[in-house]
Amino acid sequence: MDVGGASNLLEQKLTLEDAGWQAIGNPFVKAVDVAALEVDDKAFNTAVSENLIEGTLYRWKVDKAGSDAYEAVTSIGQLMPWEGYWLRTKSADLTLTFPVPSDLGNFIPPLPGSYQPPVQLAKALVDALAQHASDAGEFDLRLELHGWLKDRPFSSDVTTALGTRHNAQMGWDFLDQSEPPTLGQTVAVYFDHTDWEEASGVYNTDYQPTLKHGEHRTWQFTAFTDKPDADMALSWEKAIEHIPDDLMLYFRRIDPQSTVEDQNQSSIAWQDMRQVRSVDLASRSFITKIRFEVRAERQVMSSLSEVEVVAGEKQVAITWAASDNPFIEGYVIERRRQGEGETRRFELPPTHAFVDTQVEEEATYTYQVKVRFKSGAHMQSMPFTVTVRSVIHKTVLLQSYPNPGNPAVWIPYELAWEAPVSIKIYNMSGQLVRTLDHGVRPKGRYLGETKAVYWDGRSQSGVPAASGVYLYVLQAGEFVATRKMVLLW
Repeated sequence: MDVGGASNLLEQKLTLEDAGWQAIGNPFVKAVDVAALEVDDKAFNTAVSENLIEGTLYRWKVDKAGSDAYEAVTSIGQLMPWEGYWLRTKSADLTLTFPVPSDLGNFIPPLPGSYQPPVQLAKALVDALAQHASDAGEFDLRLELHGWLKDRPFSSDVTTALGTRHNAQMGWDFLDQSEPPTLGQTVAVYFDHTDWEEASGVYNTDYQPTLKHGEHRTWQFTAFTDKPDADMALSWEKAIEHIPDDLMLYFRRIDPQSTVEDQNQSSIAWQDMRQVRSVDLASRSFITKIRFEVRAERQVMSSLSEVEVVAGEKQVAITWAASDNPFIEGYVIERRRQGEGETRRFELPPTHAFVDTQVEEEATYTYQVKVRFKSGAHMQSMPFTVTVRSVIHKTVLLQSYPNPGNPAVWIPYELAWEAPVSIKIYNMSGQLVRTLDHGVRPKGRYLGETKAVYWDGRSQSGVPAASGVYLYVLQAGEFVATRKMVLLW
């Protein structure tokens, strides 16, 4: 209240007699940093760590559209003039000190909130905590509950959060902030923990220790309204985008009055929170409480290994190491043809092999294999580029290379069927110089220095053959073919 233009210029103290929720206000016409407050002559954050008070205050934020809601104010925020705040004390007979803001005497106060639109205050608690959620296995999931009455919004609760922290404990700890007082004709989301034997009993945040790989954890919370015939929407649309890729989150609605058999029915089966990001609810009584359960699982994101891409006759075979990781939903093969910008995708279930037959002969393709996890995350292999071979319609003997040989020679050929293969080399007098047995070979192309038949330019006895023209004869089963080559020393 501003009376006659007077304002406080000295430090102000307030006695908080009973433990519980305290309605407080900034006694100055200039904002006061929450971190600057003192409790029993101790810094605000020190009082929080000593369990004298809770570290989150709440203001009632009036939305011009009519959907009013609490807003969390942490130690990084400010207490603004003209506004009231809830502060929860854990001990009785505490003294709260408001220090004098800097340069207060020369400060020209703004108009009260009744003369201007509502101001935006500090970030919500979960946004502040999310800045520190960088350790592996940590996450935040903020829940939002919005209420409508005849298609007009009337209330919201957007500060409730669950998650994990490396310094959290099972049961109550300093990260678990109490639910602010519930006003009439409103909506609220809270964690009911009367089992923690704390005075609050209901909580706005519930943080548990970080999850190890292969571990899972559950939370239970309640959506509440005392507005009859109201429609509500429970949502985690904004928060789910920031959940780490190695975490799976599921939810289900639970009814404490249902039987065990009922709870095993598909109507309350676990649902993926990335796939289903909101739930419509309805109030049909003066007091409505709807309970939900959230399950978090942390899985190993194993990468691809032993990937092979082999081009064959009008096909490309792709294989990779098999995995029994239950977190894997499937694989994606991406293919791009050389000279074309379009990429084709093949969606595969969990497997370890794929044969692409929708290719053209002699065309060059680049393939990349991606493992797709249930969280929607991907891990991909390096790209592989191969050229598709044309179909072998007949067995042929190809020209040796280099020609002339000096003296090493490779003799390539193609087989249209499996057959025992040998190469015989004759001089121009018809004398047999060398027999090269290549063994039984399957259908395919035997090209290049690793597959073609090799001749070192020597006779069967190991003596260098004379320079000149030679005939080489391929015998593959009943197939016989002859070609010429030149040998130079």
